[in-house]
Amino acid sequence: YAVGVSTQLFQTLTNNPILTPSILGFDSLYVFLQTLLVFTLGGVGYASLPLTGKFGFELIVMMGGSLLLFYTLIKQGGRDLSRMILIGVIFGILFRSLSSLLSRMIDPEEFTAAQANMFATFNTVHSELLGIGSVVLLISAAVIWRERHRLDVYLLG
Repeated sequence: YAVGVSTQLFQTLTNNPILTPSILGFDSLYVFLQTLLVFTLGGVGYASLPLTGKFGFELIVMMGGSLLLFYTLIKQGGRDLSRMILIGVIFGILFRSLSSLLSRMIDPEEFTAAQANMFATFNTVHSELLGIGSVVLLISAAVIWRERHRLDVYLLG
């Protein structure tokens, strides 16, 4: 639900049915965070991190990154969408390159610990994080529902 709605909202806001939120580099920021944690803490330290603490850290970094990126759009009065997308593409390439560099520098067995958590799977659903995710999802759904008349996907054609 969250990925689908974010894609629809991003396409509506950019007035482009082809662009997706992954062009802004948030997925590569997440992969870079996972690789950086394994690089600094090691595989055992990474695996021993509490799930809610790790989730909170990832949430703060991802929200901070998105606020910095969207600040470029807000600073220009909402008129400079192409600059925001360009900055997102550049930082996405930077984060992909840095995570690739770090993955080459760490032990391959430790990298598998990070790689197991880089991608969503239904085999490793953490039930203690479902409540937090559900609350965030419900709050965002209520906000989006209130803006449904301005964010109409039919405007894309």
